[in-house]
Amino acid sequence: MSINGLPFKLYKYKGVSDGVLDGLSKGKVWFSHLDKLNDPYENDYDYDDSMFFSNLNNYLKTFPDKGMPIEIQNKIDELKWQKRDDATIIQYLERFSVDGGLRPQLDKIKKIIKNHKSSKAGILSLCENYDNLLMWAYYGDNYAGLCMEFSTEENADVLNNEKFTFKVDYNNCHYNMMDVFPIYSSEFPNKTQDDLEMGICISKIYAHKSTDWSHEKEWRVISDISKQKENPDKGGALMPFPGKLTAIYFGDRATSEAINSVKEAVEMGSYGYEPLYKRAKLRKDSFGIELIDI
Repeated sequence: MSINGLPFKLYKYKGVSDGVLDGLSKGKVWFSHLDKLNDPYENDYDYDDSMFFSNLNNYLKTFPDKGMPIEIQNKIDELKWQKRDDATIIQYLERFSVDGGLRPQLDKIKKIIKNHKSSKAGILSLCENYDNLLMWAYYGDNYAGLCMEFSTEENADVLNNEKFTFKVDYNNCHYNMMDVFPIYSSEFPNKTQDDLEMGICISKIYAHKSTDWSHEKEWRVISDISKQKENPDKGGALMPFPGKLTAIYFGDRATSEAINSVKEAVEMGSYGYEPLYKRAKLRKDSFGIELIDI
C-alpha cells in the first residue's frame, strides 16, 4: 500500500568506508539496531506506566474485552461506595489478581520491546533531500562522503509500503506505555511473542524524535534483520536496497580515489542498471549545493 506524502526520492548520506563499499558491491545497505543510533532517547524501553496504577479507568482498560468478572465489579463498586481513591482500589485488585496482576504483564511487554529494539528490528534512516548542508557535515563525512539516491517508485516494494516505511514524527511529547503499546489485556499470558510484537505501536517506538532533530527530515525503513545478521550480537545487517539506487552524489571534498572505489563497487554489484554519478558542489554565490556531472 502506497504512503501519503512519500517523496519520489529518498537519500542516504554516508562516508566512503569498507562497509559501504561492501554493501554497494552486493546491492545492499546497512540497517542498524535502534540501540546503535546516536539519539539515546530512542533506545528507551522502560516507558512510564504509572498512569495505570493511579487512574482506575486506565487500569480497567487492561481487562479482556469479554468483560469484567462480576465478583470483581462488585468489589470495585463496594470500594467506591466506601470512597476509596483510585490508587487504593487498584492496589486491592493487584493483590488478589489470579494472574499476578498488571505489573508483571507490563514488565513482560517492556522486555519484548527491549528485545525487539536491540536484536530484531533494523533501521534504515533516509532523508528527504540531497542538499542538506548539515546532513553532509554530520553523516556525509564532512562533505568527503556520498549521498545515495533511492527511488520510491522503481523496485520500491519496501520503500513504498506502509508496513515498512514511516515518516518520522517530530514532537516534544515523551511517549508513555499507553502510547507505545495501546492494546492491553489480561489474556497476554496466552498469546505468543509474535502476537505481542504485532501490538507494538511501531510508528511511535521507531519513528518518533524530538523537534531538535527535525532538520534531518527523516523517513525510516524498519525491517526484521535477525535472520540476516552475521551473528546474534551484531548491531545490524546488510539488507537489499529498499528501492532502485538511481544516483550517487559525491561530496565536494570526496577524493578521486573514493569516487573510483565506489564506481568499482557498483560495477561489481551488477544491478542490471547504472546509477547516475554527480558531484554535490558547494555553491560560491550562496549557501547551498549544486549538482555537476563527473
